[in-house]
Parts: sequence; structure tokens; C-alpha cells
Amino acid sequence: MLFDEAGHFFEFQSVGHDITKIKETKAALRESQRFAQKISDTSPATIYVFDLLEQRNIYVNHQLTQELGYADGEIQPLAPAFPREILHPDDWATLAESVALWQAVPDGEILHVERRLKACDGEWRYFQCQETVFARDPDGTPKQTLGVAVDVTPAKRFEELRQTQARLQASLQEKEVLLKEIHHRVKNNLQIVYSLLRLQYRRVTDAKAASILLESQNRIKSIALVHEKLYRSDDLAHIDLSQYIPSLVNSLFSSYNTRSNAIQLKIDIEPILLDIDTAIPCGLIINELISNALKYAFPAEQTGEIAIGLHTTTDRNLTLTISDNGIGIPPTLDLTKIDSLGLKLVNDLVHQLEGRITRHRSHGTAFEITFTSNKALCAV
Repeated sequence: MLFDEAGHFFEFQSVGHDITKIKETKAALRESQRFAQKISDTSPATIYVFDLLEQRNIYVNHQLTQELGYADGEIQPLAPAFPREILHPDDWATLAESVALWQAVPDGEILHVERRLKACDGEWRYFQCQETVFARDPDGTPKQTLGVAVDVTPAKRFEELRQTQARLQASLQEKEVLLKEIHHRVKNNLQIVYSLLRLQYRRVTDAKAASILLESQNRIKSIALVHEKLYRSDDLAHIDLSQYIPSLVNSLFSSYNTRSNAIQLKIDIEPILLDIDTAIPCGLIINELISNALKYAFPAEQTGEIAIGLHTTTDRNLTLTISDNGIGIPPTLDLTKIDSLGLKLVNDLVHQLEGRITRHRSHGTAFEITFTSNKALCAV
């Protein structure tokens, strides 16, 4: 502005600068900041800026509080030492060591790291982090890093579970191999005992001694057969009685030189699986009762029939029936007072199974044994 000698204004001069670009730049910057903030606010991942010198986060979006279950008011007081207060001690040690690592990281390179943060309930949650240099000092030294963290706890837990299952599966397979070997060796050892008894049986001349040795052979064979079935089965915990019982009974028929055209055998066995602790007593019971029938029910080469059945009842009990249509037991004979090792063994085994035994004398002899097995299964 210019004035004359009287002090009157007579001329105005001004210099103008075009600031359109500055205005546009500031507007673009505000828009860029708003856009970046919008991305941060709506991102499903945790976004943070970590100051390498101060060793703390100077920015974290709200997603972290949601992931860890904290309220906003609970996170703010931790700001001066965040995330140290909730970072796993082992991860904090590696974080402090990584400051030197960043000195050699060029712009644009992304580092991957896994860290554990404590949730509000005390659980350690796993985060997969991707970090890059965000800001440098004038001398080019990295000052801040920008990171994105994703909660991978479910995947981590699944992987841990998968690895645990793999270890358990490997351990189980190893134990199955060992168990198979045990069953194989037990069966072989019992077979040796059986063979020794058979050799002795062939050498004795006394009929009573021979009968005792034969009975002992068959008892050993019934136990050995259980271990043989387990050794050859994929299921080392259960015996399929629909396979075991026919093998056992046919072995007894062969042992007593029973002609198939003289005594008919009827087998009606449900496909039931029993554990070894139940299968062995069952096998011994069947061995004793079938042996008695073969020895006493059909004198003088009399023909007849032996039947054996095993079924589950509606109350989940198992019922084993062994019957013959032979001469039967005299009604005056008290079975509980017979001096017979076989029948005493049957009674003891039924008691061991916590079952009950019923004897029927009409049309021959029949035994019905009912017991419960909590480990009985139906074979597929």
C-alpha cells in the first residue's frame, strides 16, 4: 500500500501465490489418512507400529483388544510398556534381540515371526506376524516397523493335536506290534506245554492217567487258541467268539476221535466280541462241558447231537448254552457233590464271570450259563 505526502492512500500493490496445489495436497493427505484409518479400523487383522528404540508399540488398532478379549480401558494403561506386559517372556527376549537384525533389513522386505500374547482369561494365544521397516532416522537406521498380526491359535492347537495324535498313533502301533509278539510267544509256550503233555499221554498205559493228560491237553489248547486268534487278528483287544468257539469245538472232536457221522454238531453263535479276560474263562467252560458230553453222553458208540449256542439277551446279558441228547444225568445225582475236577472248574469259572449256571436233565443234558460282560461288543 502507498500513501502521498498528505498521508492519503493512492495505490495498492500485492503479490499473489497460487496455493491450489497445496490445498489439493493437504486434502489428498487428509483423504489418504482417512483411508488408512478406515483400513485399520475395518481390518480383521491386528495392525501395529513398533518403535525399535523405545521397545514398544506406538500404534495398535482395536482388533487386538477383540482378539484377546480386553476392554479398551484395560489396554490403554499398558501403553507405556505395550506389548511387554502381555507378551510371552520367551518371545520378549527374541523381540529385544531382533532390534539388531533390523539394521540389515532393506525397505520392502517382510519378516515373518510368531509371537504369543496373553488373553484376558490368561490363555496364551499365538499370532503370526509379518513386519517391515516403516520409518528410518536421517542416517537410514530403522526406527519403526509396521506389522500385521493374525491370530492362528486354532490352527496352532489343531497342529499340536495332530502331532500329538501322530505320536500316540505311532506309540499305539509300536505297542500293538509288541502285544502281537507277546500273544505269539504265549501261544508258542502253551503249544510246547501241550506237546509235552501229548508226548506223555502217548507213553502212559494207565487209562485214568491218560484221561487226565488228555483233559489237561485240551485245557491248554483252549487257552492257546485264544492267544492264536488274537495274534492273527487286527483287533488285539477282543476275540470274535463266532470264530473262536467253532475252532475250539472242532479241536475237541478231533481230540476225542469223534466220528462226524456219529455225533452231529450244531453251532449257533452270534458274532460277539469279548475281551481276553472273559474269553479265556468262556473257552475253558466250553472245553469242560463239551469234553464231558463227548466222553459220557453217548456210550457204546451211540449216535446223537451236541449243540452249542451263544446269544445276547435284551438286558445285555450273554447266555451260553451247551446241550446234548445223550443218556443224560441220573436225576438222583447231585452235580454239586460230584468229585469232578471238570465240573468244579466250570462252577469256579462261572463264579469268576459273576454269572449263574442252570442244569436241565430232560432229553439229555443241557447247561445254560448267563453272565454279563461290560466289554462285550457285537462284531461287524
